[in-house]
Amino acid sequence: MTSVSTETMPMASATSALSRGRSGASSSSHVVVDDGDSMALATLVSKPFKIVDAQRELRMGLTAASLDELEDRAKSKFRIPVNLPIRIVLEVDGTEIDDNDYFGTLDPDTSLMILCDDERWTPYKSNFM
Repeated sequence: MTSVSTETMPMASATSALSRGRSGASSSSHVVVDDGDSMALATLVSKPFKIVDAQRELRMGLTAASLDELEDRAKSKFRIPVNLPIRIVLEVDGTEIDDNDYFGTLDPDTSLMILCDDERWTPYKSNFM
């Protein structure tokens, strides 16, 4: 059986264990895969995303390598309390991003929407007729 654990840490911390003397300020997520016989450390690269609130009034760009990291960074940028549950959906059609498998298929610069509490996705309505 394979077990997987993920953690986010500064890149400098992870690389210092692999190659001494290197440092960097960038951030990435690291996945430890344990198949019972051996363990491997894989680095997930952050991708850029565009995040908008439910009213489409506030739009921000951020990077993340995992869904958990995206949720954490979005809460921070939008000043949402850490304990408040959120949902991340595609802005274009409201498809919910609820696992890392689907998250991994997203293209860089995908437009996403952050939803809190009872907020629901609604299609974009242009003011132009």
